[in-house]
Amino acid sequence: MPVSPLHPDRPRPRRGVVARSMSMAMPIAVALAALAPATAAADRVTGELELEQPAGKPPLRGKAFLDRIDNPYKATKDLDPFRLMVVVLEKEGTKLPEPPPQEPWDLLGDSFERPVIAVLPGSEVLIRNKGRGTPTLTVDGKPDLLPTSPLNPRSERGFKVGAAGTVYTISDADTPHLKGTVVVVASPYRVMPTAKDSRKGSFTLTSEIEDGTYAVKIWYRTGWLEGVSATVTVKDGKADAGTIKIPAGLKTAAAEK
Repeated sequence: MPVSPLHPDRPRPRRGVVARSMSMAMPIAVALAALAPATAAADRVTGELELEQPAGKPPLRGKAFLDRIDNPYKATKDLDPFRLMVVVLEKEGTKLPEPPPQEPWDLLGDSFERPVIAVLPGSEVLIRNKGRGTPTLTVDGKPDLLPTSPLNPRSERGFKVGAAGTVYTISDADTPHLKGTVVVVASPYRVMPTAKDSRKGSFTLTSEIEDGTYAVKIWYRTGWLEGVSATVTVKDGKADAGTIKIPAGLKTAAAEK
């Protein structure tokens, strides 16, 4: 039997054996490729968000014993405003689909995983407690929507929303910083942006969307952002909204409760 030049102590396999091994491996590779999961949905509508810089630093509310200075060793990390936003595309005549059976909303400790969510009219918001606390959640101004008993860990509790334009603020009296907002919108095209830094973000809508011209609106915390005027024209189910400027200050219009 021939000897392998790289490993003299091992016999060299015959060419026929190698050929048969490769021919058997080919169908297996094809079968595995067929079983592989499909690729993610294509990006249909994309856009960039840019928060304008404020003119100088805001005035101090009060002065301490020493003047404030910037940290010379590490820059102060700005808050991420984009996690409190929802981008909504609206067009007159858009037919609303049936709402999903439930809109899951996870509570992680003393905060919601998504502080702000947008849902369709008639949706049932299902709050899932994935933390260890037992908050007593209430809806501001609508005390009958949720039971007044504590929500135990790994338990769930839901409520049904009303018409478009209605806003629900969820809070816990024992944890003042625990806040969540549900806004009901008359559009199935909504997406949460992701932050690139404290001033720039982006959004990607992957669901199918009808052709036409849409108004781009941005919800922030408790209301629609003022000064945001943008449209996007969808053709063949795709569009690029470009860069949408957001005025400094993040001023919002009053919302219906």
